[in-house]
Amino acid sequence: MELILDIKRLGPVKDSRIVWRPLTVFIGPNNTGKTYTAYLIHALLNTYPDQCGLGEEKISELFLHERLKFNFEELKEQWIEAWKKEIAESMLPNFWRKYFGIENKIPKLEISLITKEEKVQKLEFEGDIPISGIVGEIDENTLEGAEVGRLFYSAFLKKDGNIFEVYIPYDSQDEHVFGEYLEEYDTDTEYYFFEETFCEEFAYFLGFPRHNLIIPSERTSFLFYRQWFVLKNQLTQLWRENISIKKWRKKLFSLLQYIEFPEVFEDFLTFLLLSERKKVSQVYDKVIALLEQKLLKGRINFKKDEFWFNFGEGEIKISGASSGVKALLPLEKFLRSAPEGAFLVIDEPEMHLHPEAQVILAIALAMAVNLGLRVLLTTHSPYILDTFNFLAWSYRIREKIKENGLSSLEERLKNILKAPPFEVPEEALLDPSRFSAYFFRTDGQVEDIRKIPKEVPEVDIDWSTFSQVSEALWEKLGLLGELQDEILKREQ
Repeated sequence: MELILDIKRLGPVKDSRIVWRPLTVFIGPNNTGKTYTAYLIHALLNTYPDQCGLGEEKISELFLHERLKFNFEELKEQWIEAWKKEIAESMLPNFWRKYFGIENKIPKLEISLITKEEKVQKLEFEGDIPISGIVGEIDENTLEGAEVGRLFYSAFLKKDGNIFEVYIPYDSQDEHVFGEYLEEYDTDTEYYFFEETFCEEFAYFLGFPRHNLIIPSERTSFLFYRQWFVLKNQLTQLWRENISIKKWRKKLFSLLQYIEFPEVFEDFLTFLLLSERKKVSQVYDKVIALLEQKLLKGRINFKKDEFWFNFGEGEIKISGASSGVKALLPLEKFLRSAPEGAFLVIDEPEMHLHPEAQVILAIALAMAVNLGLRVLLTTHSPYILDTFNFLAWSYRIREKIKENGLSSLEERLKNILKAPPFEVPEEALLDPSRFSAYFFRTDGQVEDIRKIPKEVPEVDIDWSTFSQVSEALWEKLGLLGELQDEILKREQ
């Protein structure tokens, strides 16, 4: 799936066209809107309409006959229009407050969506709203989500040509038919809840990420906020229990406001606290192995409600580990549970990492992209960009060798990839058509910095903004050298 965005009036960003692809890279000076744009894309891909054209009549027909057919293109257009309406009426007006805890002008954007539909998707939807508890709500004692009183059905989405079908396999062991079952419950609530879930699942069918996370630049600080999060939940519970007592209500509310973070940070903290309880996916096991062997040089474990780092000779709490290990922990935990097609935003992945480690991290991210992960990163690292350039150029050379039947050159390419100081697995080579790169300028414009391979075959990303800084420093060093020579002459 590709997302084409024309963004205006997003903080310092005045005008930009962004094509979101499996790997998207943002570079540029500080305070130019890179993080704002990255978070906006995350918000767009995490927004779904709660109504998308089904309606009571169609849902009732589905429940009674267990099968319903649509014109796919019409359904998709209805969904996209409902999605854009949800963005305009809900997501954009709340974007600044939700993601940054500030008030600002509502961003202006135009969206083009190029989808790639899956053949069949299984959808699990709830047949009743919870009797108590909210999925994902944190309990201060167990830190687990509550799923009390839910009934689950199974439904399937299937596309055949331009016919889109939703069907519910009938279970002969079930005591009720769906139509009879609905008579016992509030059908308005049931219909609304089904359509809301269907609209979200249809988004996944179109290629939206089912699992996503922002790893913010503040990530290492949040490793120590478990106690804060437990305290907040305890205060929230006290506030609910004592809402009728005026003095308690006012005091507790002021405390809750004092420790309030933007929602995106609370989501990140929730992910850290619940990461060990998530189902292991194994999709990115090779990437995790590379991280553990070449970067972490150890393994991160979770026990006694805390993260620990095992480095072979011993084990220490994560608080005593290096800053590089702390910075990589969220990525490692995300990869353990993320399914194929998940979406990850990383703000400055190079943080706390030696240049060689930055290269290895870029290789690991490229491997993850080739395994199905969608990655958007903001970076100030020429090492990461150089690595992506190398991986894209290597990919084109490998394809040229195959196209021209030059098998005698395959070994030379393999030797280049294996050469020290870091080995590059072939699984990390990047298809240039699957990534985008943009430079955010200080004048509010955003520039596409992908080079046309025919012009400069060895460069895919133009990062001259970094080399210009180095050249300026070398020029100053040269002038200092001339000045020193003059001093030596006069001393003689």
